[in-house]
Amino acid sequence: MDFKTNLYEAFAAFNGKNIMVQCLTVTNSPEIVANVLRAAGVTPALCDNPDEAGQLAGFADGIHINTANLSKEAFRAIELAVDTANTAGTPWVLDPVAIGRLDYRTQFARRLCGQHPTCIRGNVREITVLTGGTDVGWAAHNLGRVDEVIPAAKTLADTTGAVVAVSGDKDAIVSPDGRVTRLTCGHIMQTQLAGMGSSLSAVTAAYLGAAKDCPVSAHDAVVAAHAHVGAAGMFAAKKASGPGTFGAHFIDGIYRQAADAVWATVGFADED
Repeated sequence: MDFKTNLYEAFAAFNGKNIMVQCLTVTNSPEIVANVLRAAGVTPALCDNPDEAGQLAGFADGIHINTANLSKEAFRAIELAVDTANTAGTPWVLDPVAIGRLDYRTQFARRLCGQHPTCIRGNVREITVLTGGTDVGWAAHNLGRVDEVIPAAKTLADTTGAVVAVSGDKDAIVSPDGRVTRLTCGHIMQTQLAGMGSSLSAVTAAYLGAAKDCPVSAHDAVVAAHAHVGAAGMFAAKKASGPGTFGAHFIDGIYRQAADAVWATVGFADED
């Protein structure tokens, strides 16, 4: 597998288009997500109003859906956006945040898995819960053990047709054809700031939107998005003195990343 060619093609598609991403996201992160997308050259459209969300989804190039801390109106807006996305063939990313302990959002996220998401992105705990496994809890050592959830991610990819991205000690991107790509990138401080996971999902939606009409697979678009964000995290960590300054440098890192810099920074490994 020629990672370098795939990465450069995905970056070229991403940088060659004016992408708009609709974000239905957690209430504590819209500004963060919007700033990350703008730094990446993407237009953010944050709308969880059910009177407009479905219509806006028809204009978007990609859609990011986060299930955390949303009102009943926002859940309805998600349903409308998903319906429009599927009709229009617009790629959308499911970020099943905070599922497991809370029954309503857990069942809602599981239903969304059956509605043709292009990508499902979560941590070890979230992917385990989506596939009916036992909730492993919030402890940091549980959230990082990606190898243990690869079989569940493969099952989820097979049953939904989605690319499944698992975040942890080494990110893993799993596709229905059995391809698994592991990335070594990012920094632990990304877990200490609100909005980092939502930002990754939004950037992933942007890359998928850019790849829609290009010879770049959904798998490679998801890998490129994770590499871009992970490289930005590594850039920020070299300059930051703590989480506060990390956030500012992370935005700079998103803005500064180019294919050559990402290729020199991120570790890739592929298996079938």
